[in-house]
Amino acid sequence: MKSFILSAILLAYFLTFTTGGFARNTARESVTSLPGYLLMKDNAGDTFPSREIADRIFMAWYKTFNIESVKGFFWDNAEMMEVVLDALEITRDQKYKTMFEAMFKKFVEKNGTDWQGNLYNDDITWAVLVCLRGYFLTGNLTYLEKAKDQFDKMYARAFTDSYGGGLLWHHAKTTKNACINGPAMVACCYLARATGDSSYYDKAVSLYAWSKIYLFDPVTGKVNDNVDLDKTSGQLKINKWSSTYNQGTYLGAATMLYKYTGEATYLAEAQKIAEDARVSMYSSGVMNNEDNGNDLPGFKGIFARYARMYTVELKKADLIEWLQLNARVAYGNRNANDLINTKWATMTDDANPGTAFGCSTAVSLLINCLPLTQ
Repeated sequence: MKSFILSAILLAYFLTFTTGGFARNTARESVTSLPGYLLMKDNAGDTFPSREIADRIFMAWYKTFNIESVKGFFWDNAEMMEVVLDALEITRDQKYKTMFEAMFKKFVEKNGTDWQGNLYNDDITWAVLVCLRGYFLTGNLTYLEKAKDQFDKMYARAFTDSYGGGLLWHHAKTTKNACINGPAMVACCYLARATGDSSYYDKAVSLYAWSKIYLFDPVTGKVNDNVDLDKTSGQLKINKWSSTYNQGTYLGAATMLYKYTGEATYLAEAQKIAEDARVSMYSSGVMNNEDNGNDLPGFKGIFARYARMYTVELKKADLIEWLQLNARVAYGNRNANDLINTKWATMTDDANPGTAFGCSTAVSLLINCLPLTQ
């Protein structure tokens, strides 16, 4: 009973607003019609973290790595902009808007205004998500126009009939990956909301149905990495490696499609995806991996974002205590400079805390664990 009461209290703090953002409605959605997300300052109780803690960890990361001008790859720069947008969306503090606008300006200076020269279709889609969320949170139509233009061009080259549908990961390769199809579904849902064009929802529904053949097991909730043609056997081969960012974007897609269609299947599958991440991947423990290379260290921040969406939009409590456990442990392992490496259960080294992208995951986690009210 005590556990039930605690969960109920946490859920109340976490979800004390209604969103209505994904209702089946093809009318273009204005920025002013979106719900206002404000931090519940006075009623946080035993929830974690506090606004002060989340902001302190955010600013340590932002200033230490000089995030506005940080050198990095196309997609990790995009995802670090999403962390700033998380802070803006959740707190409504306009300082984050100023930061985002400065980061986006630098991004365009570095990458230009047409991103189709980047052959990685997922890279473009991550940047599209930045633009779409930037539009919803600032009202700047330039972001929406950029998102639509770049997504439509990417989709036209990435979608093929091979393997029955789905999007190619890379323009010159044959593999079709969860890391492009997941964020593309989310982008389609956002585009439908922003433009009133329901054909984007149709694309999302189609990609989701195709994914259930190769990339997503609706029974277990496990998201596989990719499907490709085995050059030796001539047969299709599924890479069943799992990662937090793929679980995250598919969780987001299932959540958004349920809110749009009202079909119970999406709701049930969203719950399965969440359960697979929490139980099968981590046994309800701390996420203390994905620390190798340039890309892996940034994955968990993406999962935290969509775990929050699932929790808030569907009013689900099953991830709250687990996310807060991770937040408490990660914060406890911060270094003397308030930086937190992507291995959340491991003490962060003062001299070598990791990359800006790797340290962004704990920032995303803490920001996305903040309690909300309308």
